[in-house]
Amino acid sequence: MRHPQGFSEKLFRRMVLMNRSRSTEFTALVDKFQVREHVARVVGDKYLTTLHWHGVDPAKIPFRELPDRYVIKTNHASGQTITVSGPIDEAAVVQQLRSWLKQNYYWVSREYQYFDVHPRILVEELLDDGRDNGPLDYRLWCFDGTPVVIQVADRRHDLMYFVDPDWNPLDLDFEDFGRSAAIERPENLAEMREVAAALARGIDFVRVDLYNVHGRIVFGEMTFTPRAGRFRFTPSSWDAILGAAWTMSGR
Repeated sequence: MRHPQGFSEKLFRRMVLMNRSRSTEFTALVDKFQVREHVARVVGDKYLTTLHWHGVDPAKIPFRELPDRYVIKTNHASGQTITVSGPIDEAAVVQQLRSWLKQNYYWVSREYQYFDVHPRILVEELLDDGRDNGPLDYRLWCFDGTPVVIQVADRRHDLMYFVDPDWNPLDLDFEDFGRSAAIERPENLAEMREVAAALARGIDFVRVDLYNVHGRIVFGEMTFTPRAGRFRFTPSSWDAILGAAWTMSGR
């Protein structure tokens, strides 16, 4: 806590201090609804998904007015997503959403930035990059507003690929993930870096997640405590490398 060096030490220090101070500094940025305003203001709404509907009562979702394909998700948690590409059991969906809305995601891993997020339902466009198990998720690890590492994952999170900002492969992995396969460098990589850097400006560390759908960059989310620290870098030397890149502020 006093002199953290490794990335994991600094990550856990952030979590502890945010809990102690009950900090809401990042609450609006992890709220998948409120963060849309931040993205629109900083980089423009062209980087946002199309929002078909939002609200707090799942019974009011206008299923009959929605397109054939869309995504239903909550704004306050991770993994609470329903992908729709045809007829669905509307009653079952409403019941599932009601169950999710009752949950406070903070209690899963004590990540305080989620504690005060008010649960809401979002119905968004379905992003399709044409890949099996897509779309690919490009996660730019930003330190002091500068992307240092880019992590590429698929929808099931069984693909993990790390590169530097110029797309040179890195000898880096998470020990609890499966296969690592090379991913082609996006033609608009420079724009992706610019978008992530703009959104990360003024923050000592944040992971900015983007999608790249046939050349269209789409904002995903901002992550301040990746997996609540429940992972280990392989090789372990990366804990020190990324720790050195993180100049911590008071949080």
